[in-house]
Amino acid sequence: HRVDRRQRQMCIRDRILDSYKGLDSFAASGSMMMEMSAIPVGENASTFEKASAQKTTMRSDFSILLDRSNKLRLEWEQKVHATFSNGGVAWSDGIQHAYKPSFGADPVTYDSASMLLGAVQGVSSMLPETARLFQGTASLLSPLSESIIVGEEMLEGVQCWVVTGKNSVDQNVTLWASKQDNLIRRYRIVFQPGSIKIPESATELLSDKLSEAAVQRARAAIEMAAKRSITWEATFHDVKIDEKIDDARFAATASR
Repeated sequence: HRVDRRQRQMCIRDRILDSYKGLDSFAASGSMMMEMSAIPVGENASTFEKASAQKTTMRSDFSILLDRSNKLRLEWEQKVHATFSNGGVAWSDGIQHAYKPSFGADPVTYDSASMLLGAVQGVSSMLPETARLFQGTASLLSPLSESIIVGEEMLEGVQCWVVTGKNSVDQNVTLWASKQDNLIRRYRIVFQPGSIKIPESATELLSDKLSEAAVQRARAAIEMAAKRSITWEATFHDVKIDEKIDDARFAATASR
């Protein structure tokens, strides 16, 4: 029975990969949620540290456009609270590959779409991961081990397989894949404290845009986040496949 379940999972994994690789285009809107647990801080901690250590739930809206001419557009906006949002847009028109965070005056350009996806991995990981699936890379699926199908679930009117497993660093992963088109409609991962390793490059982009004090606060917040347990989830709401996408929608000035 265990062998049968594993074979079924491998079959679904292959169907998911083949489905993304077989698409001419992919467009979707969606939402992301990240819930971070509270962590203890000392009495002498700064006001900023105490605020950063509280339990936090952050939600983002996003959109994604992909097509086979190597054009892409990833856009997201995270509402931290009523008066502050943090978002960005990454785009490639096949020639220029650029990323502009909402707090930056000018976009940062990259030599390739692959480098661009790596640059935005830390701020909006499900979007570049979906782009990689579209390009034929099993980055979301290949690390899963001991994965099993735990059932079916209706998700926003779409009947989905529900698959659970562990990734390469023993984090719990659950994904919902449509039974109709094999595309992922929801992806959830639970990070345990200390499991997130933040590279120094994560704040390099900030250094040219913000003051040194602001960069230090950003780094402190990132370091504190790594000490929390974090539940991260992305849901795709309005999936459209194999539809012609106007080239103008991949331009830097395009709106969602």
